[in-house]
Amino acid sequence: MRDLIPTPAASDAAQILAVASDVGTATHALIAHLAGRFGTPTSEQVLRIGRAGLYARNLAVPNRQALRAQVLSRAALYFREFGRPGWRFVGSEVIVDNEVALDLLWERHGSLEADEIKTGRLRPVDLERLRIQAEAQLHAGMREFGDVFAAVRGVVLTRPSTSFVLRA
Repeated sequence: MRDLIPTPAASDAAQILAVASDVGTATHALIAHLAGRFGTPTSEQVLRIGRAGLYARNLAVPNRQALRAQVLSRAALYFREFGRPGWRFVGSEVIVDNEVALDLLWERHGSLEADEIKTGRLRPVDLERLRIQAEAQLHAGMREFGDVFAAVRGVVLTRPSTSFVLRA
């Protein structure tokens, strides 16, 4: 089992946020940025970042405000519905088993769990494909971290009720 990697600096996610050119990438980066700064931020903290306008400046010009609103609302939804109070944010896009990326990795009391986030921006989320991806992440996480890797959540931001948890 490898040692946990440190939480990335909030500025790393902020740099990705500044140049993100699509809603999915910007949403993932904003969630990682907020998790890195606050763990599970309050609604006020999410809105403060939104008002500052420091994210997703490269979204399509004609629809920039509407697209930025989608990014902000999806990030707020993630923390409201799927937030992890009491958990420590470990990192985003964590590569395990030399090839599998975990969108978000969280730790609590020596246990690790990952979230695979789907924004559903361009097309509806294929739940079967998401389940297969989450199963692969679960097995890769268990190979990488051993028994401390406990679960993967498949988080569907456009249809939260279809989200699920796979446990080891």
